[in-house]
Amino acid sequence: MSTRREFISQAAIAAGVSGIEITGAADNKARSTTRSLSVLLLGATGYIGPHFVRAALDRGHRVSVFTRGKSEVNLPASVERLVGDRNNDLRAIENRSWDAVIDLATYGPMWVRTLGEAVKQHARHYTFISTIDVYKHRSSNPNGTDEGSETFEYNFDLDPYSHSSDEINAAAFNEYCGRNSSPKVCSEKADLYGPLKVLCEKEAEKQFPGRTLIVRPGYMVGPGDPQGRFTYWLARLEKGGEVLAPGDPLQPVQFIDVRDVAEWVIAMAERAEAGTYNALGPGRSMSVCEMLGGIRSLFGVPMKLTWVSIPWIGNQDIVDAEAAEWSIWRFSRDDACRSDRAVSKGLRYRPLSLTAKDTLDWFKNQAPARQLIVQTGKEGGTPLSEVMQREKEILGRWRIHQSRI
Repeated sequence: MSTRREFISQAAIAAGVSGIEITGAADNKARSTTRSLSVLLLGATGYIGPHFVRAALDRGHRVSVFTRGKSEVNLPASVERLVGDRNNDLRAIENRSWDAVIDLATYGPMWVRTLGEAVKQHARHYTFISTIDVYKHRSSNPNGTDEGSETFEYNFDLDPYSHSSDEINAAAFNEYCGRNSSPKVCSEKADLYGPLKVLCEKEAEKQFPGRTLIVRPGYMVGPGDPQGRFTYWLARLEKGGEVLAPGDPLQPVQFIDVRDVAEWVIAMAERAEAGTYNALGPGRSMSVCEMLGGIRSLFGVPMKLTWVSIPWIGNQDIVDAEAAEWSIWRFSRDDACRSDRAVSKGLRYRPLSLTAKDTLDWFKNQAPARQLIVQTGKEGGTPLSEVMQREKEILGRWRIHQSRI
């Protein structure tokens, strides 16, 4: 079992998701009515970064990216590349004036502190991309989780300003996920991604008081998505036939197109908006059945969705611990996060059909080995043909189970 941070990192590295082509401008994007801004992006060569680069360029801004120079990514020639290391070398961004600094991939508060020390006297506005995983009781808030809901506290014994997030997560995993630990204890205590992000948010407010925008997105889907949960359904439904669908068809789902987040964040930075905002979608309540139905409409092949109880699946020896991590079992969640505040500030959502089509087009252009990784979220992923064979076995058992009820 791996932590969420390890899972995402391994998938992103293995899939090479930084190879997204972003040299062309997106169609029908409204250009900014403000002056051209100098925008510094940190973490711009991963999955979400290129979409933020594109959004800023489409609105007429001057973009610089700060990286270690180790990842290959197709960036337009107009993008300035600044090379350094957030652990020990920020010279490339010191003593420069920035209208907007957007921090996309920081997991420990020390990086926020050192960034603040390097640029806060020269930065007009700072955006920190956080996560809805900061919330403590997300799925149990009866009226939905908003920005005022309770967040996690960091209670682990390693100093987050002396150890990296990777070191902390590794130590927590070793402590809470040993041979005699229960899965519940492991899942609840070992993943410190949320608590560390809370510390980052607090440090951001200290370093950039009154000029910090904190954005808490949920699962961001779209071209380049390394996690596989959404992309799996695109690949699977295109094959048609009888499809094992997870759990309750009326279970709500929440996700957002990464491009909608990027475009909204750039617009907020233009206005130097401060405060904390959830950034979730879709724009209206959507069930897993509606989501799969929307994807299904892209294809002309015959198919049937058979809904199977998730707890029942978990009790079948046909599903091993590794398979339990697949999107097919885990996509349906009721996170119930509210994004009313962001919508009031201009967050808009593109149609599911457009997100699905664009993501599928990107997926089909990947090499077969990368497609396997994207489908399952890890290197050496299981071929879809084997997944479908496992589906048939599970559905056969499910029919026998149903006949005995």
